[in-house]
Parts: sequence; C-alpha cells; structure tokens
Amino acid sequence: MTRKPRFLLMGTPMLAKEVFEVMLQAGYEVVGIVCQPDKITGRDQTLEKPPTKRLAEQYGIPVFQPKKIKEDPGEILSLDIDYILTLAYGQIVPQAVLDLPKYGAYNLHGSLLPLLRGASPLHYALIEGFQETGVTLMKMVLAMDAGDMLAHEIIPIHDNDTYTSLLQRFSKVTQAFILKQLPLLISDQLKPIPQDASKVTFAPLIKKDQEHLDLTLPPQRFLGWVKALSEKPGGYVLLDEKKLKLFDVTVDAWTMLHPLGTILELQPTGLRLQGQGAVYCIKTVQLEGKTRQPVAVIAHGYAHWVGRCVQ
Repeated sequence: MTRKPRFLLMGTPMLAKEVFEVMLQAGYEVVGIVCQPDKITGRDQTLEKPPTKRLAEQYGIPVFQPKKIKEDPGEILSLDIDYILTLAYGQIVPQAVLDLPKYGAYNLHGSLLPLLRGASPLHYALIEGFQETGVTLMKMVLAMDAGDMLAHEIIPIHDNDTYTSLLQRFSKVTQAFILKQLPLLISDQLKPIPQDASKVTFAPLIKKDQEHLDLTLPPQRFLGWVKALSEKPGGYVLLDEKKLKLFDVTVDAWTMLHPLGTILELQPTGLRLQGQGAVYCIKTVQLEGKTRQPVAVIAHGYAHWVGRCVQ
C-alpha cells in the first residue's frame, strides 16, 4: 500500500472510545466514526452523545449515525476506505458496508471465539463461571461473529471480578492488543483461521427482565448473574414489590433450612439470604429509589426485614 491506510471505525460505548483513541494517538488515519444515534437519558430527558461521537468531534473526524444501517447506510457508502474496524457498534452491519473497504472489515470481539458469539460475551463469561476469556480479532461476515479469526489474547477472570472490573481489564488489554495487531494486519502477516462450528456457543443480549435475579438457580449460577449485572445496572430481587439490588454477594453456608428467599439476618457483617441450597451473605444493597449502601450502614434501620421473604 503506497498511501497511509484509511480506517472507518464503528463503535458506540466508552469501551470503543478508549480503544479507538489509542489508534488516533498512534497516528492511524481515521476518515470516519460510525456510532448509534444520540439517545435521551436521565430524569431531565437530555440528549446524550455516544462516547465515540465525542471522541470524533474532539479530533475533527466526520461522524455517521444511521438509525438503521441495514436499511440506509447513507453517506458511508461514498467513503474511500481501506479497512473497517468495529467494536461494540450495536447494529448488524450490512453486506454493502462490509464490501466497502479495499482490504476488508474486521471486528474486535470480547471472547475467545468460537465461544460466546453475540452481544454480551463478557457478561456470559461471568454467568458461566469461566476462568478466562479474551479478545479476538476476526474478519467480518454477514453471519454474527462467524468470520475467520486472525489473532486473540487471553484475559484471566478473577474470583472477585464483576462485569465492571472485567470490562476495565478487557479495555486495557484490547488497547495494547490492537496496537500490536494492526501493523501485522496491514502488512498481511495475520493468517485467517476458520472457527470450529462444533464449539460455537452464544451470548445473547441481556434483556431488562433478566435483571430480576432468579433465586431458584444453583448458587454458582446465581453468583454469576450477580457479577454479570454489577456494578450497573445491578441485579435485583423484590421486597414488598420494590426492587432490592444485591451487590458483593458470597456463599455464607451450604445449607437450606428455611424457605427460599427468607432474609435470615441483617447485621453490620451482611444481609443473609436463603438461596437454593445455600445461604448468601450480601454486603451492599440498593433499595428502589435510594442510593447504593453498605449493609453495615443500613442494618439497624431495616431490622424489620428479618424473617420476610424476597422474590
């Protein structure tokens, strides 16, 4: 390639912003950033720009925000680009856009493919109790996360990880990973490896109703959901039809002597809750309409919870 390669970046959240920014700081030529439309957020209903849009404006890079890119890619199809790189864009990219770059469209995916294809790979790595996950650089095809793999890096999962802590580590690893792999990609040194179809698993988008924690789950699975939903949005149970979000949950005892969901104790050391085959110790809670607080702070004022059942 005689000219400096021209990239179109596609991504929306803070994770994509952090990774794309290291590319810009390293001097890669980015001719556009594609992200989801601005969205209305908060009680005051303000219109919020995606983090990658703010990054693009900071660097004077054109921004494209098609509402439905499959139906109307708009001005994107007129761009002269060599590579597309996506990370957490949030829409299915149509074939017309995938065919646009001279040297291909590539994706950074948050798992060790072919495991956990889909929108929520880091969440499901925690839900499934994995001891490691990773980032995979892959060639994009129309089927979801099904393209050939070019490189990957393993990321360990620690016992005390939540989605928040794992995402932070994933971001740092991916920033270093992309700076290492891009020169190899541009010089055609990365050899594609097809995914083993027999090992494919999926990590579908987590829906709002799945934030309601299922106390009938086996303990390790229940703890996986708590971690996957922490720190935001927070998994909850219902107490008097109000959401009670649970954080910092561990198994206190492997017994089931009380009805499922019974609050057994509320002490500064934690709220003890009867689960399926185990008693959980919860160190931090958030009652609907309140701020998140350590149980040690609220234990005295909510002593009347003891003996009641959550759902």
